Amino acid sequence: MYLTAVYCEQPDLYGHDFGTESREIEEVLKELDQVIGRVMERVLHSGTVNLIIFSDHGMTNMDRSKVINITDVLTSEPNLYIYVYESGAVASIYVPNEVAADKVFDLLENFHPRMKVYRRLDLPERLHYKYGRYVAEITCVAELGWVILQPMDNLFPNETGTHGYDFREKDMRGIFYAMGPHFKPGASVSYLKAVDMYNLMCLILDLVPSANNGSLYRVKPLLNRISYK
Repeated sequence: MYLTAVYCEQPDLYGHDFGTESREIEEVLKELDQVIGRVMERVLHSGTVNLIIFSDHGMTNMDRSKVINITDVLTSEPNLYIYVYESGAVASIYVPNEVAADKVFDLLENFHPRMKVYRRLDLPERLHYKYGRYVAEITCVAELGWVILQPMDNLFPNETGTHGYDFREKDMRGIFYAMGPHFKPGASVSYLKAVDMYNLMCLILDLVPSANNGSLYRVKPLLNRISYK
């Protein structure tokens, strides 16, 4: 068994630059569709190749009228923050000490109805994020389509589409298609997780996966001729 992986960057690039409903993204998706169609023909002809197509995130359009600017809050007093990483869907605020963390959280907690603010240890467990060693003490998360601006990046992004919002939002969902001898034709499931892909690939390649957060449970209804381990 061999694994060949190909990353197609065009949907992400064109989605950011032109948005999800643009003529440009439509044209690039048509081109990719033709390429994938040719690959599928080869796969069907071979009878031995498994083809898996999936994405790591979705995309949504941004609206210049939906801005949450936290610049004035963070610059209202000296030494409130050390660094703010990113803007857009999420902003991570690194603070010098616990006193500053309390102050920033109090100032931002109810700052805008379209933004949620979390202390690190209060981040939802479903994000699998808060125990990372580099996670900021304060994390701001905007609602879908809203854009957070901050002192280190205080201009509206020079793009039309973006991602990074709550993964439960429909626009943030990815895709999954598969065909080949390991898959049941026409089978479907309600949802998968990106972390399930590793276990699926290991199963097809007859490899023992390392410890991970994925599962074959959600994938099994799609498979045939497999000896589950």
